[in-house]
Amino acid sequence: MFPTTATAFYKYDGKEWQKVYSQEFTKEEKQKIFDAFEKTFQELDYKHPEKVYGELIEDRGSQITFSFLGQEAPLELKDKFKKEHTDLKLKIAETLQKHLPEMEVGAAGYTSIDVTHKGIDKEYGIKKIQEYLSVPLENIMFVGDALFPGGNDSAALRTGIPCFEVKGTEDTKNLIRYLVRL
Repeated sequence: MFPTTATAFYKYDGKEWQKVYSQEFTKEEKQKIFDAFEKTFQELDYKHPEKVYGELIEDRGSQITFSFLGQEAPLELKDKFKKEHTDLKLKIAETLQKHLPEMEVGAAGYTSIDVTHKGIDKEYGIKKIQEYLSVPLENIMFVGDALFPGGNDSAALRTGIPCFEVKGTEDTKNLIRYLVRL
């Protein structure tokens, strides 16, 4: 598994999961990221919704993720937010990137913005899969929900591998069914 934009890699050895690597933020980097979010919100006069579902800004160790509605928001609300506020999400990501030029900022999924170390994106993750698992690029396919310009999955397009955008689990299941039939 290469979670959090491949900032970490865990390999199953037949009995348990072993951490191969994890590129954790330092305490100082984390504080800088949290401060940059606050500065961005103030600069854009952004106010969080009154009702949130779980954490708004989650420290995942090697990735910091902001979710407009909270990490545990229902999918219907996330879908509605995405349809109505994609421009806002991209504006916040763009402004945040200006405050964190030494970091990587990407609009992710329906309602999230991810921050990782500079150069850590989906292209990086694909190259790590290739490196650690010895899989040639021609045998890799990418599936994501944010292949649009500025989306956290768009970096996968730079690898030249086939990339498929999905809107949710049903799209992913349909793609798998199609591939299994080939």
